[in-house]
Amino acid sequence: LYKLLSEKTLIVYIKTSKETERKLIDRAKKRPKPMYYSPNFFKKSLQSYLKENNLSYAAQINPDSFVGWVFPKLVADRLKKYESLASKYGCTIKSDELHDCSSSKDVIALISNALK
Repeated sequence: LYKLLSEKTLIVYIKTSKETERKLIDRAKKRPKPMYYSPNFFKKSLQSYLKENNLSYAAQINPDSFVGWVFPKLVADRLKKYESLASKYGCTIKSDELHDCSSSKDVIALISNALK
């Protein structure tokens, strides 16, 4: 699937700084939103959360508390995948550099440099 996708499009991973990542995590903790979790990640996370919080079953979980607890772990898990996909099928640009772009030409130049 990724190979086909990379043949038809350009996969660009926008890598955040640690500071931006921290802000993203803080925002998600303050205003949790529904998220997709891969089945394996969700199962492991759910088991860990239940154990750490001395809960017996999932219905005892406060959803917002769970999201605040799991989101940093989800980010860390996904970052590894994003980096791998970008190195194999696309390129990586830094979010700070993207933020500094003031035109579409700047964005194209940034991505072009990343492809070199």
